[in-house]
Amino acid sequence: MQGPRRTALIILSLCLIIVLDSLLSPNFQTSVHDFVKENGNNIFVDDASLTDDERTVLLGSEIESLIKELEQEANNNNLRNRLEIMEEGFGGDDYELNYLTAQQRYASAGDETPPLNNDDKRTYHNLIDSKMPLPPYDLKGAVDSTIIYNGALAILVYDPANDKFILSHSRRHPWHAENGELLKAFKSVSYLLRHLFPDRFNVHNKEFAMPISAGIFPHVKHTDCVKQAFQAGLEQQQQQHPCVESHFTSSPILHFGNVFSYESIYPNIVPMPKSGDHIGCFQQWIESQTICDELQHLVYGDEGLNWDELSPEVFWRGEDFGYMANVPPGQKQTASGLRSRLNKVIPMWEKDKDVPLAFQEEYSTLLSRWRGVLLTLESFADRKRKWRKETKGTGTIPWCNIRFNRYEQEAGYYKQWEQLKKIGMPVIGDRVDQEGLSKYRYHIDLGSDVGSSWELNLQQLAKPGLLFHHVSPTKDYLRDYMEPWVHYIPVAPQLNDLKAKFDWAESHPVEAKMIADRGTDLAKYLASSDGFERMFQDDIVEPLRKVIEAYQPLSKEGQQNWRKEINKVYADSILPVMKCSGRRTDDCEQVVGEKAFPSTKLKRENCQIIYIIGVEGSSHHGLLPIIESLAKKQIDPDTGLGYDIDMVSEDLKSGLFGWYSYSLRMGKHSKWRFDRDPGVHDPALVQSVISSMCPNDGKRHVAIEWASFPSGYADDKRSYRVKRQKDWLQMTPEEIANDALASVHPVDLNAFYDAYAPHAEIKFVVLNRDYTETIASHKDWDTGPTTHSRIISGFMIILSRFLTSHLVDSITGTKLWSLFCLESIFAKNYQSASEVNEARRRVIFELAFFLDWPIKECPDCFSHWHESTKVPAQLLGPDNMKILYEHMSALDGIWPPKRSDDILPEQQCGLLTKSTTQALDDLEHPSSATPVTIYSFGKHGKKAQSIFHTAVHRFGTGRVDYILEEKSDCEYTIANQQDGPCLAINYFANPKCFYGDMIRQYPTCKTMLTNDENCDDNRYDARGYYSSKMIDTTYLPLGPRKDSWDAYQMLMNQNGSVIAASSQRKYAFNAIFTKSTHAGRSILADVLQMDGNSLSSFEQITDTWQPDPNKNSNDLLDSKSYMKVLLESTFTLAPAGHNPECFRLYEAVEAGSIPVISLDKDYKQHKCKDSLSHWLDSPIVIVESWNEAIPTMQKLLEEPEALDKRQADLHVWYNQYMSSAVHDFESFLLSEK
Repeated sequence: MQGPRRTALIILSLCLIIVLDSLLSPNFQTSVHDFVKENGNNIFVDDASLTDDERTVLLGSEIESLIKELEQEANNNNLRNRLEIMEEGFGGDDYELNYLTAQQRYASAGDETPPLNNDDKRTYHNLIDSKMPLPPYDLKGAVDSTIIYNGALAILVYDPANDKFILSHSRRHPWHAENGELLKAFKSVSYLLRHLFPDRFNVHNKEFAMPISAGIFPHVKHTDCVKQAFQAGLEQQQQQHPCVESHFTSSPILHFGNVFSYESIYPNIVPMPKSGDHIGCFQQWIESQTICDELQHLVYGDEGLNWDELSPEVFWRGEDFGYMANVPPGQKQTASGLRSRLNKVIPMWEKDKDVPLAFQEEYSTLLSRWRGVLLTLESFADRKRKWRKETKGTGTIPWCNIRFNRYEQEAGYYKQWEQLKKIGMPVIGDRVDQEGLSKYRYHIDLGSDVGSSWELNLQQLAKPGLLFHHVSPTKDYLRDYMEPWVHYIPVAPQLNDLKAKFDWAESHPVEAKMIADRGTDLAKYLASSDGFERMFQDDIVEPLRKVIEAYQPLSKEGQQNWRKEINKVYADSILPVMKCSGRRTDDCEQVVGEKAFPSTKLKRENCQIIYIIGVEGSSHHGLLPIIESLAKKQIDPDTGLGYDIDMVSEDLKSGLFGWYSYSLRMGKHSKWRFDRDPGVHDPALVQSVISSMCPNDGKRHVAIEWASFPSGYADDKRSYRVKRQKDWLQMTPEEIANDALASVHPVDLNAFYDAYAPHAEIKFVVLNRDYTETIASHKDWDTGPTTHSRIISGFMIILSRFLTSHLVDSITGTKLWSLFCLESIFAKNYQSASEVNEARRRVIFELAFFLDWPIKECPDCFSHWHESTKVPAQLLGPDNMKILYEHMSALDGIWPPKRSDDILPEQQCGLLTKSTTQALDDLEHPSSATPVTIYSFGKHGKKAQSIFHTAVHRFGTGRVDYILEEKSDCEYTIANQQDGPCLAINYFANPKCFYGDMIRQYPTCKTMLTNDENCDDNRYDARGYYSSKMIDTTYLPLGPRKDSWDAYQMLMNQNGSVIAASSQRKYAFNAIFTKSTHAGRSILADVLQMDGNSLSSFEQITDTWQPDPNKNSNDLLDSKSYMKVLLESTFTLAPAGHNPECFRLYEAVEAGSIPVISLDKDYKQHKCKDSLSHWLDSPIVIVESWNEAIPTMQKLLEEPEALDKRQADLHVWYNQYMSSAVHDFESFLLSEK
């Protein structure tokens, strides 16, 4: 349309209002002239809907002068631009539904993106809509966004090395309630990025990072700027300048939920669809090009229903959510002072008085939904008065009908609501379905005081009635599709103009219906394929595309170290919480949860009681030093003082169990004794315990208790212990659980908690250990394992009953107990040292978080941990194991207790470990392994059998049951052989057993030769040193020597099976060898002597080899000391002996030390050709000469992360290599001779 058409449209848009001015209610507070001046920018009229008479009237000169005045006031800018846009989308006979987008509003902007400043009203959202590029940003800019937020924000990173999306959360932020929505958004965004931009997100591309946030408003820090923005929104005032804090980062922040209505205060926050169902609609669109049910099933009502037939009420039904009161900064609680006001309202109403003025005086403190309820009270009161004045008693319909469907407050509150309902005050209303809602003429989308949801917007727009939109300080992304006075009538945040707007709509039915119809048309359009595709492009594809284009990846060198780049600035304060592939929304892995982040809960005073709770045998003694080490590291951030830790609190033992070593009342020390009087709940005793245990000295006091359930046995000679009841020996577990004496053995937990919770913060650390290990630890108690198992089962039921009924602290509402799975810290359950260390680190972090302790890292917490190597199945025997399995089956669903907020893998444990499950399965299904007898001959027979003692049973397939027999010579006949397959192992050049003698005496056995280090004999079926010249001979790797392996096992039991990471070891390398076995060793010794390297090392180089290192007569390192050095060394130099393959290679890898070998000319010329060919593709260190060894190790040590990865990769390779080699060897054993 050209200029004249546009002028006509302006006239049409304004004159209709003046023509109908006479219909305005006197309650409406502005004249039409003032109203148009104030709202002219918001009034749009479809000229095609006007009659000829209306068109004639609109040509009046008064309107022309008013148009000029308005255009002058708008400086030919805002109103004219908006009318031009309306002209394109809403005018004339070619009327087509459209909407005002930010792209159109800013279509005249320049081509370049200028820097944002306080005078620039454009936002990133506007730049995206106007097809303009966003300002560039990088990884640091993305992470910098954490500075301006309090929570509900995280950093999404695409890691091409792992081909996964990783969500990282700042440890400086508490785990916000809306982080659940954040995780949902992350899963969806990962899916969208993967499917919409496959060329960008693959292993061949670079890393990508962007901040995402979620929630009913952006959880930025509540600065004065934000508070003013909320207040401006509530008062409907403009605030256009960005908050200063928004300049801390140039990174866009995609917010999945409501953003500030005045986007300019944080220009880089981009509104996105809310996580959950709505963003799920877009995922469905990608997958099937179909509209989701939420939009397909919008209820439009009976379209044949006349406007006049709709009930003339402002109608709303919803819920009173308490959380809404906490949203706007400074907003008072919903129920603030409401009880007292209701107490005044009820009797006044019953006396037929108006709603009390006292109630109205509190109007400004109420949230919007309660303001609506108050308007309803007034509406019904007015209706009641009018009804009494009517002579026929016909009454009138109240104009406002805003009520709650149900209530979410405490019971005392309910009673008042019920009273109101009984006397006719409509606080509570009946639920009304969507069809029923479509019969009302007016709706209002009352959200909270921060904004309403998209569901409300679309459902209410779709209906034939008119929507009063409750203006609020925030909005969702759909709000940009809705225009005031086109699709809805705006209502002030305080609802103080709702009655006036209602009166205006009632007196202007033509305009009101026009707005309602356009709202319905808009809802239909957005729910159509065309409309939804436009939403998909505008609100999903384009924002993501623009953000991707704006991101500046790291340099090629830095791409694999994006974590390191983050840590340079933020140390380790950014923690990964979830990983997703993006291929499916459910293909995600939780890394850590809320436990890894600061608590938002209030602390209680200065006294904390920690009870390590569990049945006998749960390893209380094992966990106690771990908690003690962690506790002693704690520093109170408020005072700078260390915690006062009492590991054996006599005060607490006196109060809980009646175990006294002195009298609290008399203060006199005495021998430990038992006295149950006074009881645990005695107020005087409780006060004495608390006062003595937690003095008011400015420190935080922590008392730790760990008495097991039950505690003490029947013949316990300790005078202070509660005696075990012999009656339990004949009871079932359920009978024991119901026994009065059992419930207080050693303490009544319910009485203890009720008595002490008001005075101290109580925390229960609940121990869970493999059930058979628990029973085996005290297998001789209670006359034997099966009876002991029944008693322990009874106490598990007792503990479970208490824990499941006490999930949270009654004082603070925080988590009261947390499960500690012993199996989660056992090294035997992991594949590598790094896995063990990471699991233990997470366990410690979770424990500290649960206890609300500030220090959450404790590298030395496991220095005193001793891991049991006992095998319960062997200790208990098959018959007892079967009975214990029956007891365990009865505990299914009872123990261990479960809680939904325990989400770490280290908290997911059951009654059995994998090894015990396998043992029980073996009992149920006896092994079908084939017995194979291994005969070894000569004085070195035991050494020849090392592999069968140290590795074969660990890496075997389970097909072979090895029977080892050592023989001094081979002078045996066939009658001496065991039935079945067998293997005769000979030692090279054994003078007591020549090859011919062996095969004559053991004709049915396969043969194997060991110690043939120069590969001189090729007559045997199998051998212990590899050579590519003998490829038809079965090869079995050496494995570690038995004496070294035994020493290694002993050290592992002593240090808790901790394999230190390569980067954390005492020595950079070790060199332990004798020079006599190979000339190359002397060369290495000379290199080490001349190099003068600065690396820390352990070196012991001797001249002469000795067969037994553990004899005092030689100068060799004994086996235990040798293995200890390997455990403390990053690298182990492994020079060739008589053969390049040596035991040291295997011993080093077992100890987590990386072998270093040299492929020098001696290796290449060795008679056993290619003896180390299996190792050449492994992650060991390989040099061409020993002169390269020191520089190579120095370079590797400069990258600790890569070094630790090499160590972990070597562990995996070794397991796979040995498993494959043993598999092939066992196939050889079981094959036909």
